[in-house]
This record gives sequence, structure tokens and C-alpha cells, in this order.
Amino acid sequence: MDGNTSSAVLRRKADAGREVRQARAMSPDRALRLAFARAADEAARLALAVSGVETSEVSADDLVAGLDDDDMLLLLEGPGGAVGVMSLSLPVVAGVAEMLTMGRVLKRPVDPRRPTRTEAALLAPLIDRALENLAGALAGTADEARFTGYRFGVMMDNARMVGLALDASKVLRIRMSFDVAGLREGAVSLCLPEPVVAADTGTGDGGDGAGTLGAAVLGAPARLDAVLHRVRMPYARVAALRPGDVIPVPRSALSETVLETPQRQKVMTVRLGQINGFRAVRLPGGAVTAEATADGDLADAGAPPPVATAQGRAPPAPPPAMADPAGLPESEAVAPLDDLPDLSDLGLPDGLGEGFGGGYGIAPLAEPDDPE
Repeated sequence: MDGNTSSAVLRRKADAGREVRQARAMSPDRALRLAFARAADEAARLALAVSGVETSEVSADDLVAGLDDDDMLLLLEGPGGAVGVMSLSLPVVAGVAEMLTMGRVLKRPVDPRRPTRTEAALLAPLIDRALENLAGALAGTADEARFTGYRFGVMMDNARMVGLALDASKVLRIRMSFDVAGLREGAVSLCLPEPVVAADTGTGDGGDGAGTLGAAVLGAPARLDAVLHRVRMPYARVAALRPGDVIPVPRSALSETVLETPQRQKVMTVRLGQINGFRAVRLPGGAVTAEATADGDLADAGAPPPVATAQGRAPPAPPPAMADPAGLPESEAVAPLDDLPDLSDLGLPDGLGEGFGGGYGIAPLAEPDDPE
């Protein structure tokens, strides 16, 4: 009798405790507000208020279409290879960065510009802490699985690159309004896919997700332009150019060719030549290869021969053993740059190939008219 009475009392206490926990259970909206506010205070001693939380389930295409290239676009690494997305408007980014670097948020408006990778690195600890706070606040709730295990991954250049990295068909998009120290206001979005099924984790790279995110980023198309030389001239002279006119190219152009992104960001300086009938550049270290596709985008060729082609058609595929060029039989190895064919079709000045490999037979350009 006494044992039954004791069990009934314990049961009532347990039920009462469960009801209290359920009453105190946080909704995702409230958890988001507290998570980011606490993270800003802990990481930067910054007063941050979150308001206007709106949640919706959208397709990946709609998500990408709603992203602004002028915002800071981040990929988040999630559990089991899940990929999340976070976008922060410039006023929010600038306000947090100012607090972290100068100890205060400036009152003047932010000049229009693109967020930088330096700012992304500054915000990374705050974002990681906010995501940890969010997961902790939702522990034990039905939303725990969706919000747990995410951390800062990498900054992306534009919405198109974000779309290439996403592998979920639908995501939960949470839009918020951030007030930074009462001086800056801006929009922030947090987008997370459906939780990964447990059976799908623990395979591949060990289930930490880093390999999947890395493969998605490294597998995204990348284009590099080889710039032999740039010439500046007045518009009137450009308008007067006719077929057969000659534009001088300096003798140093071959060894000072620049690889650039489409946004004209310099990647490295290379040396221009030819191999097997294709334009080629010698990369420092000589262990990277890129083949030009029909539309001009560069795709990873997988094998690493010592040159990268830069022409509108792909060269013949390397032999399967090309992973170790140094160990190939002499008959199968890629010809060294010292034996490259001539560059006569470039029409460069005589002697331009001197010092580049074994030299080239170069057809001289006609001398330009002397300026008046």
C-alpha cells in the first residue's frame, strides 16, 4: 500500500514537471530572437534586437531567386552533409564589423558596396555562437533536429553559386529584421533544409558533412580568363580602328600573362605558350589543370598535367595514369613547355619568345605609325 502511494506521488510530480517544461518550451521564433541577441552580447558586447520573424517553406529555386548579390551570402555546414544558407544585409554586416573592430557602431550611413571576406571572418564566431544558442534553446522540442548541428561554412560570391551548392529541393526560410545598437537596421535570412535521415549519416566522409560541402563548393563551375595584355586608348582612336590595324604588344607579355576571374580579380601571373595545338599557360608549381569547355567555362579535368589550356575546345583526355606525371613512360608524358610549338599565329613582335622555354619562331608585327 505504501509502495503504491509512493509511486502515485512520484508520478504526479513527474507529470507536473513535464507540464512546466512544456509550458516553458520555446518556439523557434522566440529561440531565434534570444539566440542572436545573446550571441551578439557575448561575442561583441553589442545590443542586437531581432524582430519581424517570418517563416515559410520554399523551393530551392525560389530561395535562390530571393537572394540579393549585394548581401553577404554564406553557406552553413550541417549534420550529415546538410547545407544551409544565411544572408545578411550590408547595414547589419557593417554594424557588427564596426563594433568588433572599433568598439562602437558608427552613426553615419553605410556607403553602398559588397560585403568582404574579411567581414565574413569577423562575423563567423558570432554566427557560430548564435547557431549553438539556437540549438540549445530548442533542445528537447520537435524542432531540435532541424536547427541542430549547423556552423559557419564559407562565403559565396553570388546567388548563382549558392544555388549550385544547394542539394535540397525544399528549405525552411526564416526572414528576420535586425536592429544593431539602434543605429543600423537590415534584413537577415536563415534557410535550412529538412533534417537528414539518420541512416544516411555515418557514411562517406564520416558523417561530419565537411566533405559533402567541400565537394559541392569545389565542384561548382569556375571560369578564369588569361589576359595577355591590356591597352588603354581614347575612344576616338578605338572608333577609328579598322581591319588590319596593329596594336603593339610588349615583349614581356608572354611571361606576364595574368589569370583573372570574370570580375577581373587577379589569380596569378603565368607564362603563355602552346601544347598539342592548344593555347596553354604554365602554372606555378605545374600541378593544376583546367580544360576549356565549349561555352568558355573551365572545368576540373581531374588529372594534373603541368599545363592548363585556355582555348575554346578541350584537348585530348590525359591517360588514366596521369595522377603521377613524373612516373609516366616517356612516350605518354606531356611534352615539357621547353618543347612547345611556335606561337606564330599570335602575331607577337620578333623575339618575344626568347627566354620562354626553348624559344619560338615569331612573325613580327608591322611597326605602328609614329604618333604626331
